[in-house]
Amino acid sequence: MSFWASARHWKHFEVKGEDYLIVANGDNTSRLYHWDGVKFQLREIIDTTGGAFDWNFMQVGEQTYLMALANTHDLDGFHGNSEIFRFE
Repeated sequence: MSFWASARHWKHFEVKGEDYLIVANGDNTSRLYHWDGVKFQLREIIDTTGGAFDWNFMQVGEQTYLMALANTHDLDGFHGNSEIFRFE
């Protein structure tokens, strides 16, 4: 598995004993990988409208959510829209 030069952040998380890795590109796509016991395999490409620079996850009861953090800051203020995705 190789990563690309635009990768901004990697985040490992576990759901029901399964390992996942999500990679924020800083553009409008992020990649979700699943550990198959030997290596991380691409599970899904996630389109984000704000360009994710970071990812976090949270559990609410039995449900897992992924949060794409897209806010950036410059002299004009904050930019970008963060999004929440339901993990299934």
